[in-house]
Amino acid sequence: MNLLICFLLLYLTISCYGIRFCTSVDNSRFLDKVFTNQLRGCAILAIVISHCINVLYFMREPSSSAIKIFFGILAPIGVGIFLFLSGYGNTFSIKKKLNWRWLFEKSSRLYIAVGILLVLQFIFAIFIFKIDLLFPEKYYSLLRNFIFLTQPPFTSWYLKVQFAAYITLFLFMKFSKKYYIWMLTSFWLLFVIYCIVYGKQGCWWVSTMCFPLGCLFAEKKDYIKEIFLQKAYLYSIIFAVLCIVLYLLIAPFGSFFIVSLCVICCISIAPFSFVIFLKSNILNFLGKYSLEIYLLHLACISILEKLSFVNVPFKIILTILITLLFAKPVNIVSNLVSKKILKV
Repeated sequence: MNLLICFLLLYLTISCYGIRFCTSVDNSRFLDKVFTNQLRGCAILAIVISHCINVLYFMREPSSSAIKIFFGILAPIGVGIFLFLSGYGNTFSIKKKLNWRWLFEKSSRLYIAVGILLVLQFIFAIFIFKIDLLFPEKYYSLLRNFIFLTQPPFTSWYLKVQFAAYITLFLFMKFSKKYYIWMLTSFWLLFVIYCIVYGKQGCWWVSTMCFPLGCLFAEKKDYIKEIFLQKAYLYSIIFAVLCIVLYLLIAPFGSFFIVSLCVICCISIAPFSFVIFLKSNILNFLGKYSLEIYLLHLACISILEKLSFVNVPFKIILTILITLLFAKPVNIVSNLVSKKILKV
């Protein structure tokens, strides 16, 4: 329990360190690049700590522990913020380049990063678990995981959803620039219903509606900015209270309240961007290399969770240290592949 408290304090310290409350509301700060990048840093930190605690500390075992639930909810909130910011940013970028090149660039960057991490994960697994390289099914499995954006032993649902988000945004905007928001919302709502009906795990769908929400914020940016600008402090307090209340209701009411929490957290970003100024080198680093950090920490967990001779605190510390150490190099290699081979 002391370990969990330490990680909770670590998360709160890093997340809150860069917060500065603005003395006046500045119109230009609305979801600007500095704020959104720092916000990605908060989101990826929440995801990493949540996964470390729930997979390594609780060892995937079901538990009604309040602390497990607390850390468990951080991941869908973090992913929800990622999908929201993805929808917001990509709506602007696709309007500048509404052609197949845009979809190719977005998809290739995702596949390149995943491919690099799968190879690294495979190489480490060879040395640690002494995998016999004579078995061709190992290579078939590696290729299959690459094609379907899967980091074993995880489902890697986020990667698949993000890839589908790129495709749906492109196709719907290509089909109708006027109604693409409605089409996106309908598609992802149907996806949520499908997941519920067929008993898919909550992680597959609780955060997905944040993507069309981000697209809506981009499309109606001026209108939304006007709504929150005049009473930004009041709205910030209201949404903060709503988030806390919904967080407390997660334990008894489950997935449907997680959906509401993810959506409310994303909406609250708008007034918060007026009243809070984020400036932290740590969050800036985490936000800049968020994709690499996401992939790296899962690769580390997949290997370390199988090492019974390593104690849990050391596994978590190793996961975080290795992830932070290799995030920038993996990003550099990924960018080089994009520029030199794919010419993007």
